[in-house]
Amino acid sequence: MNLPSRPPLFVCWRFLSTSLLTSFALIVLALAFPAFARAQATPLMTGIVTDSGTGQPLANATVFFYGSAYGTVSTDSTGRYTFTNANLTLFGGAISGVLYVGATGYFEAVPVSVGNLGALPVVNNFALLAGGTLIQ
Repeated sequence: MNLPSRPPLFVCWRFLSTSLLTSFALIVLALAFPAFARAQATPLMTGIVTDSGTGQPLANATVFFYGSAYGTVSTDSTGRYTFTNANLTLFGGAISGVLYVGATGYFEAVPVSVGNLGALPVVNNFALLAGGTLIQ
């Protein structure tokens, strides 16, 4: 009677080591992805844009950042804007530059310089004066 022969020991070891490496790689990716997602969503710069006369928040105001990175965001219905890594195209190095804020029907705010970001998020609130020139 012929009994099936057992595979050589090195074949079992090769299979075992390959599956362990694959499992390890999958675990590392699963653990790293949430950290990567959180890093993308970490607020770097935030603030509220309001009407200087009424104090009411301005929705759809445009906030532009330019310096060692650049990006544009719009304010939400509460006047809040937030820049994250996902909103900025980085040139490399520390993030520093200037924030520009404007909205239709308002004068542009005085640009604000943002230095090397230390404690996050950097908060800059803006109050826009009504009456800016409308270009149609």
